[in-house]
Amino acid sequence: MENTEKIFLEKLFEKKLPVTIFLTCNVKLQGTIKSMDENTVLLEHEGRLQLIYKHAISSVSAGTYLKEDDIV
Repeated sequence: MENTEKIFLEKLFEKKLPVTIFLTCNVKLQGTIKSMDENTVLLEHEGRLQLIYKHAISSVSAGTYLKEDDIV
């Protein structure tokens, strides 16, 4: 069974949906997920790439509506 984090991030990546990522230091980042691995998320916003370590992420929100069926 895959974990919910992986499924959620993969759906956002596959659908190229805009996301908002809040870091533990209260910084808000927005963009689309270009890539991810076990430890990091690569976020693109207006042509700029940011590598974010997952341990620094507080929460991730989809920029558009996702149905529960899309995730589970």
